[in-house]
Amino acid sequence: MNDTDSADEAYVSDDGSVILASHGGSAAETAGEFGMNVSDGLVFGSFQQPVETNVTGAFSMAANQSQVNASGSLAMPRPETLQSLDVTVDSETSAENSRADMDLQTTVALPEDSQQLAMMFDQFTTAGSATMTGSSFETQGSAEWSAMTGMEAQEHSLDLQATDQGHVLEVSQSYNVSSFAAEQWNTREKAVQTLEGQFMMVAQMVNGSADFTMDSYNFESGDSGGHLDVEYTVELRGIHDFLRQGLLESLAQSGAFGETTTEDLDVQLDDVAIERVAVDVEINQGSGAASWNVSVDGYDQLALAYMDAVARADDSGMLENQSEQFEKQFAAMEAADLSQTGTWDVTVSTTSDGAVQADASMQQRTENWQAYVSERNARDLPAIGTQQFSFDAATEGEQVVMDGSFLVHQEDMLDQTLQSFEQSFQQSSSMTGIEMNPFARLSAAEFVGSQFDVSVNETLVTADGYAEFGNLSALTSLMDEEVAAGSMQQIYVDAEDETPTTYLRMENMVDSDNPDEATLREHEMITEETTIYLPGEWETQSQSVMVGDSGTETSMLLPMADDDSQQSDDGTQTDEDTETTESSSDDSTDEPTDEMTDGETETTADTNEGETETTEQAPDSTTTGGPGFGIAVSVVALIAVALIGSRRN
Repeated sequence: MNDTDSADEAYVSDDGSVILASHGGSAAETAGEFGMNVSDGLVFGSFQQPVETNVTGAFSMAANQSQVNASGSLAMPRPETLQSLDVTVDSETSAENSRADMDLQTTVALPEDSQQLAMMFDQFTTAGSATMTGSSFETQGSAEWSAMTGMEAQEHSLDLQATDQGHVLEVSQSYNVSSFAAEQWNTREKAVQTLEGQFMMVAQMVNGSADFTMDSYNFESGDSGGHLDVEYTVELRGIHDFLRQGLLESLAQSGAFGETTTEDLDVQLDDVAIERVAVDVEINQGSGAASWNVSVDGYDQLALAYMDAVARADDSGMLENQSEQFEKQFAAMEAADLSQTGTWDVTVSTTSDGAVQADASMQQRTENWQAYVSERNARDLPAIGTQQFSFDAATEGEQVVMDGSFLVHQEDMLDQTLQSFEQSFQQSSSMTGIEMNPFARLSAAEFVGSQFDVSVNETLVTADGYAEFGNLSALTSLMDEEVAAGSMQQIYVDAEDETPTTYLRMENMVDSDNPDEATLREHEMITEETTIYLPGEWETQSQSVMVGDSGTETSMLLPMADDDSQQSDDGTQTDEDTETTESSSDDSTDEPTDEMTDGETETTADTNEGETETTEQAPDSTTTGGPGFGIAVSVVALIAVALIGSRRN
């Protein structure tokens, strides 16, 4: 195998272009073709790889400047521990709506060493919601659980609410007290002293104050201590300042902001407030329940203050625009009275045979979404595009079958993304100019669209794809800068035959008036071992390739040496062939030379008449482990990587 960047043969044209051919030393398991035509702006490939697998499926992805669309399916053996599965995910975000749904039902068998633990646990259930507006966040929910063994019976209720002076905390508790702690609770006075001391300590920590009131007290002594029932109210001042100061100190210690920025952040946090925190917990023998209700107002001020502080501390200026957009986004949410709510309902339980069952559903809904989109447009914020995602998976007999699709659409999505990456690269890198910026190169290549398809069955993996550009030379110039002369025009890799072959066509590589062989060998890809065919010693075969389902056809120019200049089986030219090549005329090969045998004359004539199925026909493409031209293949690989998330519809 030729693992270098040098060619086995060089075919020189009278226009100064050269086709370099490199052959692999052995057949590869992967069969197919790969090509790039700079003039047509096309990169394409098709491969087949033998496999032995019990997985089957297909995947397709397409893209253009404004859209990425993909879908696929997969079937695989069901894992032994997975007894059943049924999951559905569906979401959509567009200018008209924003929603998401998820449903899951599954049963999973636990390992033997975990089944005893599962027998102790019976069921856990939770349901609730979380709502976000332009300035507030609220969440309410509940949870219940049951088990074979449980804790001692107890109840706790906590309700913290904001007031003009601070916060009021109302607490109700009922629980058993151990004999070691009974002395602190067995009288009303001792209970008041214990609780009041706890809250005074908290008040001192926050540089605030606390007023404690015992609303209800009862203590029943027992052999192991006693049972306490208390209700009390605490007026707390300083919690807001304490939380704000704690956040500021954390930010200051991180070194992320300067002193002036931290002071500005301190002022902006005045409007952030914990409006309410309510938690109730009840535990009985073998079961329990809990509920909560939390609301925070002015969280937008916290988010905006943080973004503003980060932007001010950023010397590069990269985040200033993001901070402005963030502020406009919250303003649009407030103006539209946007509300986004997520709900959930989850149940997890165990079965008698040691398996775990899960049943879950989640939803996300919005109110006033279209008004929010209008408010965004009025503030010149980026337009809301379309995003759709769906996924289904279920057990069917001894298989798990999955289907999914996604769609992302937004006008000029690719250009906007590349511009953002390009600006970030320029601001974060000392390198300047399009030559050193990979995102600028990709933008200059003028991506048009692409398509990628892959399928797998029990014996074969097949992959097909293409990408189309308006200015592919913006990417191939990477290689042109690495070579002494010429510019890449085509690359074609054929792995259909036993010997994979790579053809690289370089334009303006030699002087068209005097294609001197000695000058050619000065090129880094043409060595002393390279067989050179000058004009008149070979002819061109034009191979048309229909690219995918696009209807686009491109023509790849492949060389065919005259029969008296063919290589021997070991890939080197024989002495007889060398003599024939040297004595060949520069005239057209339409007519056979005197040195040709009858058989050679017949073959040449057949080729000129358009027949391509001859033993001398050049192959069509190669494998990644095949012939040389590492730089050229690297350029094509770069294009493939750059477009892995951008496929044409």
